[in-house]
Amino acid sequence: AISGTNVFVGSITSPLIRKIVDATTATAAATTGAANVALNVPIVGRTSNGLGINALAISEGTLIVGQLEGLESLPNANTAPAGVQTSTTPVAANWNILDVQALLAPAAGKLLVASSMGVYSINLAVAGSTPVLLTSKGIGRIPGVATPEQLFLISGLGLNIAGDLLIGDDPYLGDFAAFGRLWTIPAGQF
Repeated sequence: AISGTNVFVGSITSPLIRKIVDATTATAAATTGAANVALNVPIVGRTSNGLGINALAISEGTLIVGQLEGLESLPNANTAPAGVQTSTTPVAANWNILDVQALLAPAAGKLLVASSMGVYSINLAVAGSTPVLLTSKGIGRIPGVATPEQLFLISGLGLNIAGDLLIGDDPYLGDFAAFGRLWTIPAGQF
């Protein structure tokens, strides 16, 4: 997850959340041939349940952490002091989205969550808001597509330059290389 010049990273095998401080400066120094570029990568948090991290997103200064067990958050992640391992906290109980595979915060107060069951939109600006299912595995419709399509192993969310939502999935469940699909939901429909 990117916030200003900082990049937050995690791993599916570790509960630790790290922040690459001022990543743009370090990258620029490395690409200009500077030797031994030192990255400042402190641990700024850890998941409350000790499980690894599938996805990260930043919304309004809060780091959202996606895991198999659901969603957790780390408020004020950008200003967290180095070396302080703040535990994440579970988010609203009514969200109840498990097996989170990808996260995207396309606008202030909005979070898109991809799980094995579909893609959800959550209005973070409204306390207690309920996730809205945009597309669903097996029964979902992709807006703008004439026939219902099944989504399998949703593995990525993104935005193109026009603001359309891009959803990556794998209909072959990983059995074949290079057979993934990319779906588009036009801007304004999510």
